[in-house]
Amino acid sequence: MHDDIDPGIRRYLAGLPDPQAPERLAGRILAVRGARRRRRALGAALATAACMVTAIALLLPRSDVGHERQLAGRPVVSSPPAARLAQERAAAAEVRAIDRALQAAYARGAHEDELAGLWEARAVQLELLAAAGDQHRAPRPLRI
Repeated sequence: MHDDIDPGIRRYLAGLPDPQAPERLAGRILAVRGARRRRRALGAALATAACMVTAIALLLPRSDVGHERQLAGRPVVSSPPAARLAQERAAAAEVRAIDRALQAAYARGAHEDELAGLWEARAVQLELLAAAGDQHRAPRPLRI
């Protein structure tokens, strides 16, 4: 279909300068790009903040582990292994959530700052898993 175009016309068209967007349109394009950049930065900040809050919550000692609590009028004793297992599961779930966020960030072409924050949060979660004990299993890899 395009093979029947004269080579001279092709050279002429290739030599023409790229058209400039009208002034009103150029302003709108810049505004949309700026809004997209701010939205990405906000998303990265929120993801980093969520990861940091989770990391801090996991690092804080639990006050009810191993102590009696009252539940429906009856004392209940929390078992430390069950609490540790719950923390390990929560940390593993957080690692999987961060992995999904990393995959989505790479898919949309995220900025290096956003990716660095996610990688740092993932490293913190993996350190928490390692510190929780040698009995944990690493989180399952994502199926793509």
